[in-house]
Amino acid sequence: MDKTYRLLWTVSLLIISCITIGITACNLISIDLPDIATRILGIIDLLAIPVLIFASVKLREPLKTQFERKRAIHAVYCVKPPNRAPARLRRLSLYPTQLSHFLFSK
Repeated sequence: MDKTYRLLWTVSLLIISCITIGITACNLISIDLPDIATRILGIIDLLAIPVLIFASVKLREPLKTQFERKRAIHAVYCVKPPNRAPARLRRLSLYPTQLSHFLFSK
């Protein structure tokens, strides 16, 4: 199923990029496209955007579960040191820092 979403994502991105490059190139070279051609390309472009979004969301879901698994492992191994420990040991502890909190937060 992942291959299907990846193919959808690739094709929709290719369609969007080809249409955008084509219309931009025609404008730069001063070639006037017929009005109907511009509108049809615009409609195809607008139809490809929701497909790209759908495929992107579906491809992102396995990464989300993988991320949550890493987050759970991180939470198990992060132990806050006792307050009586010297500052040097507290700095070297496995207690989650602001950076790791940012990386592993929802």
